[in-house]
Amino acid sequence: MSDCIILTGGGTGGHLYPGFAVAQEIKKRSPETECFFVGSTRGIENKVLPTSDYPHKLMNIGPLNGVSKFQLLKTLLQLPFSIWSARKLLKQKKPKAVIGFGGYASGPVLLACLLTKTPFFMWEGNAMPGLVTRKIGKYAQRVFLALETGKKRFSGMKTEVVGVPTRFEGQSSEAQAKPHQPLRVFVFGGSQGSKAINEMIWELMNSPFGEKLDEAFEIYHQVGKTGVSQLANVSADKEYYQGREFVQDMKARYEWADIVICRTGASSISELTQMGLPGIFIPLPTSADDHQRKNAKFLEESFAGIYMEQGKEKSDVLYQNLLKFSDPDFYARCAKASAGAAKFGAAEKIVDFLL
Repeated sequence: MSDCIILTGGGTGGHLYPGFAVAQEIKKRSPETECFFVGSTRGIENKVLPTSDYPHKLMNIGPLNGVSKFQLLKTLLQLPFSIWSARKLLKQKKPKAVIGFGGYASGPVLLACLLTKTPFFMWEGNAMPGLVTRKIGKYAQRVFLALETGKKRFSGMKTEVVGVPTRFEGQSSEAQAKPHQPLRVFVFGGSQGSKAINEMIWELMNSPFGEKLDEAFEIYHQVGKTGVSQLANVSADKEYYQGREFVQDMKARYEWADIVICRTGASSISELTQMGLPGIFIPLPTSADDHQRKNAKFLEESFAGIYMEQGKEKSDVLYQNLLKFSDPDFYARCAKASAGAAKFGAAEKIVDFLL
């Protein structure tokens, strides 16, 4: 057994960045331990891991859930080789522990753990267990959960509620005293972007309210892969607006921002509350167990921001909601509430089991 821990997961940021938080805590406690990441050539990790300091391996594996018959067949054909490749890696590294963070990228490694009788752990960020967790969670040493509310759905598994590990563990969540003028707005729809949120922002920019944005706001917008082709047309002659496909340094962008406009997945809300950021929250309507809407309602009821429903409210409502944050008193109350909702310590709890 070597001083190595394998962390696997990906596809989206919600299945990758919690792994970074855990790796950060591992290196803090045990600098000599190697944190080795395994992901997919298709996911966000294909961009992020090569720019990180972590050794890694990217496997040619795709998703099984919610895909076309062609993609399903392709993934099933890729799976045996991916498991063989993962098994070879386990024999080479002889890790002291393996932990999966969900997503299709983690499947081959955890299946290889079963074949080689390598102990493994899992972290599940949603109240509804994902496909990988449902199939092999009962064989894990522990399944770490982000949410207490979902515990009943993990029967037959050894579970531990820890919360969401974030890249900002240990970051102060002191609320900003007052907003900048003009107000700095960071817009993102998760690591892959959101077509619906993109269209809401662009509709506002092209509405009668668009002329007023220049004086009152600075907007930095992560549009994702699908929105890049439209950026040149959207941003022409709009100095208050910057659009990018992907943001590598989220911490720096959070620190720049006064508020966010975003989805309400577990990782996103954990990060923004730890940074003490209020916002306008637009949950994904199709999220499992409707968890994003519940998260958004919780944040609004906690006075950490404003909840808006996708497709039901127009640009005039979005503009009026943005203006509310220019009021120093309203802003201060929301920022304080966001910081007050922050929870820390998930990475530490997980690493207690791994080391």
